[in-house]
Amino acid sequence: MQKIELFGGRQLHIPTMYRQEKPLILMSTASAIPNNLAVDQMGHRRFADQVAVIHPGYISIIPIDCEEQKTKYVAVRSSAGEAALAQVSQVMWCKLGNEVWFIIASTLGIQVFDSSAEKCFFSHPCRDGLDSAEVSSPQLATIGSNLLCVGMFVFNSALTHIYSIYGYVSLFNYHHRFFAWICFDLAGCFCLLFQFPGNNVGSLYIFHLFDQQSEAVLVQNQRGHKYGISAIAGPSDQVTDDVIASGDQDGNVVVWAVNRDHLHKDATFSSYGFACTSIHIWHKLIVVAYGSGHIRLFSIHPTAAMLVEVAAHARWITALDLAPDSGRLLSVGEDSLVRVWQIREEQPMIEHRFHSSIKDSMLVGGRFLTSNGSAFCVSSYDSCEVHCFHIS
Repeated sequence: MQKIELFGGRQLHIPTMYRQEKPLILMSTASAIPNNLAVDQMGHRRFADQVAVIHPGYISIIPIDCEEQKTKYVAVRSSAGEAALAQVSQVMWCKLGNEVWFIIASTLGIQVFDSSAEKCFFSHPCRDGLDSAEVSSPQLATIGSNLLCVGMFVFNSALTHIYSIYGYVSLFNYHHRFFAWICFDLAGCFCLLFQFPGNNVGSLYIFHLFDQQSEAVLVQNQRGHKYGISAIAGPSDQVTDDVIASGDQDGNVVVWAVNRDHLHKDATFSSYGFACTSIHIWHKLIVVAYGSGHIRLFSIHPTAAMLVEVAAHARWITALDLAPDSGRLLSVGEDSLVRVWQIREEQPMIEHRFHSSIKDSMLVGGRFLTSNGSAFCVSSYDSCEVHCFHIS
């Protein structure tokens, strides 16, 4: 953002502009899954090394600006190590303890790989005795330094598992009627979410995992929502590390206080008539995207209240990302638009900074490539291109 001094001491704010760069090329088209884009971006002000995009039954990992690395394909495998038919709902890189891991969430459960996605160190079916036909794709979120939260969709019930793993979280949303997400927490736990079409509810399981050799221990089974959970997120910075937020397909948002390895309801925001499609927590603000195309900012403390509402997109918002170092917010939607916003804790709390239209595209994913938001990329359904933008 540039500032120009005007007569009388006033300042004119010129929106930050991004320029479009050469796209990354996929070998096949991206699946129609919201938040269908993950980036390997660890550490403050470091540029992402690679991106991942979901295709039917496998994941493409594409290096950024590195001619020595080649595109890698990661197939979903069963517990026996054999390739299996499964619907991948979300992938992410996260830091667990002192290691960076690559996580796959699918109808087979979750699988934790090393950062190169070559060796699987941990897996769990996340079925809890249910038949495979009764469980949709799981979603993930981390809480603190050693808890994994797993969300499930089951008929007439909802559960939450929490496993203990060291690292963080990234957020994911499944499709309009099959919602699921991954959240990104600096400290390091995972939360898994499932959903079914129809009358469903969302719950949280909390697991504690000590190390790679230890069994995951169920420490809490918390019913979280009357409706299926469609989004979940932990803090994107270290300012607020004791809360987690979850949203459901009816549009309700629940804020949870984290007390060691247990969750307690802290606040609830009622529905606005459309499903929550993405959630981020930044400082003491909760940023929520909805199927109506709206973005709403809520306060956590001292009082729980809606602060700002923006009609951001003409159709469903399919992905949301936040740059923790700068407060820049990235939103993409089915209206072919990608927008960049600036959020802050004082007025004006949200400002529009940039937009671009990807012609004839239904955008399904968008992520910043740096922690300060100086670059980002977006993916489109039925397209082999990942469009990249850098700040001018």
